[in-house]
Amino acid sequence: MAIFFIVAVAHMLDVALGNDMSVLRNATIFFYITNEVLSIFENVGRIGIPIPGVLEKAIHVLNEKSEKGEEKYAFRVGSFGYGLSVSPIK
Repeated sequence: MAIFFIVAVAHMLDVALGNDMSVLRNATIFFYITNEVLSIFENVGRIGIPIPGVLEKAIHVLNEKSEKGEEKYAFRVGSFGYGLSVSPIK
């Protein structure tokens, strides 16, 4: 329910600012979609389902950014390229 409320507020801000393209609303929706997709991949990795190579590369890039302190979480690929885990950076 909170997500719906936040998307509604973003839409109202778009209308108040005169954004015909609904920029804030779309950005809010894409943020939540991305967040949920990362959560799905985290859970897929926990149960041991193989992750495609393209996603492994993306995870590697995110992991490098996290080591530089640019991200809040570190993404790690499991053994033999299977699995995905997300852990807080210490």
